[in-house]
Amino acid sequence: MGPYSHSEATRLLCAGTYLDIDFRRQTIEELVEHEERSVAPSLGVDVVPVLAHALRARAREVRTAGWALLIWIAFLAFDLSGIGKGDGTDGGGAAPAPGGPFGSGGFSDYGPGTAYPVTDATEALAQSVPWWLWWAAVCLLLWAGRAAAGLGSAVYSVNEAALRRATGGRRRASQVMVWFGRLLALTYWITALAVLFSGGGNWAAVVFPLLLVVPVGLHRAQVAAVLRDELSRESFATRPRAELPAGERYRRISAALDREQHAELTIYNVYRPFIGAGHPFGVWSFALELKRREDAEPGAGAEPKAGAEPHPATVPVDAGAERRGGAAGRTGSAVPPARAEPAEPAEPAEPAEPAEPAGAPAAPGAPPPSPSGPAAGGGRRLTSRQIIDLVRPRLEALRAAAAETSRDRLKDLEYHELVYLPAGPPRAQVPRDEAAVERHRADAVDEGGEGRRHFLLVRVGAWNEQVVVSVLVRVHTQGGMLVLEVVPHILTPVKPAFRAVDALAEQKQGPWREVVRAVLASPSAGCASAASAVTTAVGFFRTWLHDPASAPPDGPERSVRELGSTQEISLFQEMDISRYVKTVEDRIASGVRDALRAEGYRTDEFEQHITQVAEGGVYIGRMSGGAVATGPGARAQQKITQVDGRKGGDS
Repeated sequence: MGPYSHSEATRLLCAGTYLDIDFRRQTIEELVEHEERSVAPSLGVDVVPVLAHALRARAREVRTAGWALLIWIAFLAFDLSGIGKGDGTDGGGAAPAPGGPFGSGGFSDYGPGTAYPVTDATEALAQSVPWWLWWAAVCLLLWAGRAAAGLGSAVYSVNEAALRRATGGRRRASQVMVWFGRLLALTYWITALAVLFSGGGNWAAVVFPLLLVVPVGLHRAQVAAVLRDELSRESFATRPRAELPAGERYRRISAALDREQHAELTIYNVYRPFIGAGHPFGVWSFALELKRREDAEPGAGAEPKAGAEPHPATVPVDAGAERRGGAAGRTGSAVPPARAEPAEPAEPAEPAEPAEPAGAPAAPGAPPPSPSGPAAGGGRRLTSRQIIDLVRPRLEALRAAAAETSRDRLKDLEYHELVYLPAGPPRAQVPRDEAAVERHRADAVDEGGEGRRHFLLVRVGAWNEQVVVSVLVRVHTQGGMLVLEVVPHILTPVKPAFRAVDALAEQKQGPWREVVRAVLASPSAGCASAASAVTTAVGFFRTWLHDPASAPPDGPERSVRELGSTQEISLFQEMDISRYVKTVEDRIASGVRDALRAEGYRTDEFEQHITQVAEGGVYIGRMSGGAVATGPGARAQQKITQVDGRKGGDS
């Protein structure tokens, strides 16, 4: 069971699989039909129960569509054969009188020795009207109008008013279709009942539309039971996690999802590397030349104050715990200080080489003197690991202070060190054991590579995991330069329509009320189940044709959490987002500044950059990159290019 299996966002996404057929289809397509893709990082959610409920909801709708199809076949057969119509038969198969449906001379035989003039048009109407086609037109109009309005096409719907508000209202075309469908349905029932009670004998036109209500009503009752009994807030918190169906394929998919969705080693899509984190929010970066202070001694950092604790960057780091920082981020416990190993006995120093006279020419083939060497006033090289190890304690202090003084969500702040890898070997062959992850992390933190990238992820789950703030930090210290990249992302709340599960849990259930709802929902719900069945069949065929097991491996294309998110946030949520991002960025900046001071580097230019960013003077688009301009008259320009139909950033 994952750490977020019972989170509020997970619960609402599970409910959304029953209420939104498009969300359910996209979830199954991404996680099942494209098994070759690694799953996107799941921030604050567990996608395994979401997929399990999506598969269950799809199976229920397919069964409902199967029963509805059988009823439609019977309806069509009875209507086309004339059984049950006022066709001049006696129910035993007697042929009508010669002369057409009205018989010879305007009479029609209805039994031995029985004949009467047909003056009413009801019998002719019953014989000439294709009742199945009329009712099919009613169903298609109501379903098409609902789908065009953006109300979805799921069989079960709780609150159409809430769905309309979530989608912005019905469009004019959908409104016309819905009202025309209702008018056509009213005309159908008035005509069918009038013909039936007038002796037309068109009982099939009345019975079969009512029979179509039965599978829809049973489906609604089953879904309501799941939403009320399994996905209510109280029940979901205590029930075991929903698992995928039995079978080798689903066991393989479930194991891959559990292994990847919360791992600290993630496969990314080159065109959208931060899938799963949400929308970019004020991405910024800058480059700074590392210059030593005039009072800093060559070859050593700044001297610590008397009585101060040793600098974290000078303490040996335990690769299994201190360097990782991920366990503390999950559990909320403080990271224990690493214990220094006893010093090895010093080896006898070799005699120093005689110094070359000033201005002497370099030996042939000798490399030029390094600008960061003692001649340039340099000493120990500042590494990205040292900076990361200084940022982490400040995040711990921020979390501890928030927990002691308030109920702020910063008390639940998490941080992890992530390594992003480009898609390469099949997902099952990517080693994700602790040793492999630690090896990637240790190698990537200071290499500054283009493919493999190391990030410190700081995450704050606010509003019951409805709003997730993620700040990804990357540091370069190569070539005498410090490059700091800060990439905040925001996950917006789950769609409001999915919260209908809470309204259902509190709703008083009445059998007659549910019967009336099933009758009214039957026309559009029957078409919705048929659409779901067709989509399922197409998905199975596409999966068989595509054969994910032999497809080339790829990174994720979509995130389940993002698929179920709305594009709107409230003003309160926007204020909280800004506060969380600024607070985390301040802790990051203070850690970098202290690392520079501890190693004897100047910090005045760095502090100027940070002040400009804090005041909005430097702002880098909304992309994982950007441009920075400082000084009078300078300009920062961001250019967006199209790469294979996708947007890519170029600054």
